[in-house]
Amino acid sequence: MLDVLQLNSGSISIRALAESGVMFSIIAEDGTILALSPAAVRNRERIGQPGVEAVVGRKLDEVYPSQMVAERMAIMRRCLSAGRSLTFRSVMWGEQYVTYVHPLREQEGIPGLAIIAIHQRVEGDVVPELYQGSEFFEAEHNEYGTLASLSPREVEVLSMLGQGHDTQEIAKALFRSPETIISHKKSLYAKLRCDSHISAALMARRAGLTKRDAERFTRGTAHGPSRRRDSGTHLD
Repeated sequence: MLDVLQLNSGSISIRALAESGVMFSIIAEDGTILALSPAAVRNRERIGQPGVEAVVGRKLDEVYPSQMVAERMAIMRRCLSAGRSLTFRSVMWGEQYVTYVHPLREQEGIPGLAIIAIHQRVEGDVVPELYQGSEFFEAEHNEYGTLASLSPREVEVLSMLGQGHDTQEIAKALFRSPETIISHKKSLYAKLRCDSHISAALMARRAGLTKRDAERFTRGTAHGPSRRRDSGTHLD
């Protein structure tokens, strides 16, 4: 296991990031999870994921669905081959993250090529213009946690609830009757075990839900919790 507090060379001071409370993971070119920062470990504990010992040293394909792994590995290859940073938005464990991926070359203590993925948990809308320092895009394959039980239409309704719209506004935007929207709301509340409009809206904001997420549910690229619950990290 790499000690991130001993990594202090290269274009990014990994030790400084770790000591400043930044959440990150270090992933080798072959997909092996080399290290997690203390903040990333605390984040896992917060959401009830297994300890670092169950993650570090394993490969991404031991953790995630194959389609998700293929997409994340493609991101890593793009980052390493171009030698430049990439930034992408994703949903993991039902929470939205913006991840900054940076290549690590000739980093003391790291064997071969690797990337550092710096994770920022973001609620609500993500503004791409704030990430102009690198190419920004959205991941297609995401893990929506309990939200994965919803239908595409319910996700669309929930996303609008999270954006502050009321029943009448949602009905008008989706060209449906208010009664239909109320029916969708009752269904999604039951599936998510929400007891109020407010708690459902908070779940939507934590995931940063948008209409584009609803489209992913339609395309089949929205994933539920991994069966491999003995592990689970994220190159979001």
